[in-house]
Amino acid sequence: MILRIALGQRSWTICILLLLIYYIYRRGDSGYAVGEAFDKKSKESLSAKIEQPVRDFVNKSNLLPPLFRFREIFLISPKYNLATCQIEKVMSTFRSGMFCYLNRKRQFEKEGRNISTEHWSNTLCDDERDERKTFDETIKSLRRNFLMFTVIREPLDRFLSGYTNKCVRYCDLEKSFNLMHVIRYDMREREKLVSDFNSVLHRARVPFIQRNYISRELLKKLPVHSTSNSKERYEVEKELLSNPQLLMMFVELYYYDFIVFDYKFPKRIL
Repeated sequence: MILRIALGQRSWTICILLLLIYYIYRRGDSGYAVGEAFDKKSKESLSAKIEQPVRDFVNKSNLLPPLFRFREIFLISPKYNLATCQIEKVMSTFRSGMFCYLNRKRQFEKEGRNISTEHWSNTLCDDERDERKTFDETIKSLRRNFLMFTVIREPLDRFLSGYTNKCVRYCDLEKSFNLMHVIRYDMREREKLVSDFNSVLHRARVPFIQRNYISRELLKKLPVHSTSNSKERYEVEKELLSNPQLLMMFVELYYYDFIVFDYKFPKRIL
């Protein structure tokens, strides 16, 4: 009770949320085994990032281990030799609709569907025909020289939007890191996000007409300004950044997201 009063209601809520995330991922450390076989080049490239000395502003013993296979969901388009790794809450619904369109274009258009309005509850592609559960299954379903991508989001931005999923816990990165094209989700650069998607699809030889349609649908889906509830988000961000203990807890939880994907740490922690 004393701690709760000292922290304040909002700080207490953030603290509980951070501790809950920490507990979930700590509990999962022993529940998932890292694959025994992996691409040597990919492993070394990723190791170079995660094995560098830990920054002096964090306590190494408090950091979550960077890699274990928490969850893997890949979507494939055999026609275009293309795959994406789904990270929940980072444009996963849009990508599900996009791959459904790429794989079943005729039926998709016949039913008058749009990528921007596809949802898990009403999707045309609800049979999981184009879904794979592991990285190994995914590459076995594609030809040589396949193209694979994922979409990531800056850790603080993702956390403040209520997204508690850690990028480094997805995609079996120990195998896929060096093969993965990474698209950064940033609402301040909407045009760049659209351009990055178009670039991946172009390399996969998706026709211009389909790429153009996907770009238009992507712009429909993306908000023009900041995320909803911006006032509440601003207040939580202010509280988190002004409380050194909470901010350090957050950084220690997401430390390897910052390291692996080259995001800058919050200035107030440095």
